[in-house]
Amino acid sequence: MIPEALLAHAAIAGGLALLAGAAAAQFPGLAKPEGLFSLSIIGFAGLALWRLADPGPLAWWLAGLAVTLAVGLAAAERRRGLDDAADGPAWSAAAFAVAAGFLVSLPSQYGILEAGSFQPISGLALLGGVLVAVGLAWVAARGAPRGIVLAAWGGWLAAASAGWWVAASTVVAPLWLSYRLGRTH
Repeated sequence: MIPEALLAHAAIAGGLALLAGAAAAQFPGLAKPEGLFSLSIIGFAGLALWRLADPGPLAWWLAGLAVTLAVGLAAAERRRGLDDAADGPAWSAAAFAVAAGFLVSLPSQYGILEAGSFQPISGLALLGGVLVAVGLAWVAARGAPRGIVLAAWGGWLAAASAGWWVAASTVVAPLWLSYRLGRTH
């Protein structure tokens, strides 16, 4: 069930990226990449939560962390302009923002689906939440991209509490974000 759900989410991400790109080409001022990036993180975490009949404590915790991370990323984006893809055509920046949002939310999606309705919040999930909070506080205080990276790793660590296979299969998300922010700033 979980691989099929994640493949369905990837197909949705592809379709939304195409739609966002087309909308941005027609209405360049309307589709802002930073907003699409954060909305796609929240949307895909919400979609994973919606797939569960009775989400448990860990699933809700991971969804809350995804929303917190997305809001923090949007604030940092607005403050500093972290998306260098916005320098290109509006359609490619919008499509990239949706695809990147899918990738960054992948640990939350898989963790939520794996946690299901029975898994409690563990110490590892709490530690991940602390890292998200510290990272976003760092961004708010200093505007440092390292805070975003710390928050992304915290979200991954919290999702990893759902199982080692979640950690192993989604480590690409915080690695990609670390590389991207390290390269652009």
